[in-house]
Amino acid sequence: MTKDKNLISAFKSGRDIHNHTASLIFNISEDKVDDHKRRIAKVVNYGLIYGMSDYGLAQELGISREEAGQFIQDYYTLYPGVEEWRQSAIKSAEEKGYTETIFSRKRPIPEINSENFNLKESAKRLAINTPIQGTAADLIKMAMIEVEKRLSNMGFKIGLILSIHDELLFEIEQERVEEAKEIIKDAMENVYKCEVPIEVDIGTGRNWAEVH
Repeated sequence: MTKDKNLISAFKSGRDIHNHTASLIFNISEDKVDDHKRRIAKVVNYGLIYGMSDYGLAQELGISREEAGQFIQDYYTLYPGVEEWRQSAIKSAEEKGYTETIFSRKRPIPEINSENFNLKESAKRLAINTPIQGTAADLIKMAMIEVEKRLSNMGFKIGLILSIHDELLFEIEQERVEEAKEIIKDAMENVYKCEVPIEVDIGTGRNWAEVH
């Protein structure tokens, strides 16, 4: 979505994006990244794309605002396309009065042009958040339709029973589990061709707890 070349390259090469970001921020090789540094990178990756401030990042990580500010500066240097996209998303919402997903599902944000600072800042976050999470929601619903259609066409007795965030839960007859896994994985990964590949992990078990 951001079209950032460095992010796209990292995803296409199959890297763990949090490990990769940590290695760049701390200037170390990826095999030297420990859990603590990876957690910092994870918070930075998710937080900054949604507009987290140096204060918010400092509070989340328990560090000084100066350190948080340096992380933010380093991040936008590494991934300049992220900040460019964020500003573009805000500007578009200000001009149109709404934001939208990749699939053109619109969300009105009239507060984006409010003179009230708090309302406007909240609207800015929605202008950034909605295209990302809204597109993800669109994709999972498209995948639900495609998977259900394929399973039905293949004569499966039981199919999709729950959608939990970015996860789908199925009940499948035991003797056809492996066959179903191939169908589900292919349908979900190819429901829409993105610039970076959609990767789907599948677990099986007698109940939801075992699946995880």
